[in-house]
Amino acid sequence: MIKVGIVGGTGYTGVELLRLLAQHPEVQIVTITSRGDAGTAVASMFPSLRRTLDLKFEDPACADLKSCDVVFFATPNGVAMQQAPALLDAGVRVIDLAADFRIKDVAEWERWYAMRHSCPQWVDKAVYGLPECNRAAIRTAASIRASTAIAARRRRQAGRPGRGRRLRCLAATRRAPGGRTANW
Repeated sequence: MIKVGIVGGTGYTGVELLRLLAQHPEVQIVTITSRGDAGTAVASMFPSLRRTLDLKFEDPACADLKSCDVVFFATPNGVAMQQAPALLDAGVRVIDLAADFRIKDVAEWERWYAMRHSCPQWVDKAVYGLPECNRAAIRTAASIRASTAIAARRRRQAGRPGRGRRLRCLAATRRAPGGRTANW
């Protein structure tokens, strides 16, 4: 059984992640955090999980995330990079669903997101979590950038692979403010 923690369990991404993981036969969700809803039963907020999950939201500062095998960050940009280094140093695998480890060029990331990156030493070690391209690297990675992995997995589980099978492993390029480009 894989012990999982979810940081930011009440936002859209956190709720979808919670719903998917609660159904997984090899996953045990051991902690789920929310600053604003600490102490609230997950089932009272999300009745569809009533028979599936018997947990309460915890304050992120009090949650025992180091006891997890994997911690997902479903938080706004800037949160994972504050908490991930301590977890990574403790041997916990981290999956960031936001953008804290998305762009390998830290200077470009700082221009794009208009904040200083607090743990640039972990950016190069993070693997982009697209199994079609990085399956072998994902197996051994300590941290994973997984901004699109949930949508692709949901399509496959529903029997609709969509564009996932036709995907080619090319660097996607997006326009940054001011016309600059950023490789993702």
